[in-house]
Amino acid sequence: MKKIASDLIPIVEEHCKQLLQETSGVFTVVLATADGFDIASASIRGTDPAKIAAMSSSMMSICAAAADETHLGSTNGMTITSDKGLLYSTYIEINGLNYILCVIADSSVIQAQVIYRCNDLSKRLKFL
Repeated sequence: MKKIASDLIPIVEEHCKQLLQETSGVFTVVLATADGFDIASASIRGTDPAKIAAMSSSMMSICAAAADETHLGSTNGMTITSDKGLLYSTYIEINGLNYILCVIADSSVIQAQVIYRCNDLSKRLKFL
């Protein structure tokens, strides 16, 4: 699988840090390949980006299968909510390649703000 150019990784990491710092409640941001390898991340907790990338990839595959089986169309993203917070994963495109952006936040986060920030980041990264 083609991956993002290595000279772009620091730029992407900076964007991950910015999302983390500007979105109250977010504590981890991971950009991963569609097949589950972490590329860039930012975290203020001891979250393992490699594990998050692998799990997000697997869960997005399950969501795609469920959407296909139920005739809902293609999967754009998924959200897991719990009493302690949420995990949001979405597909984003960078230079024609698909990646998974995963954001993990505590229960103080506003879910719509996470989705908005991820969509905004996706637009900024699309043509790096």
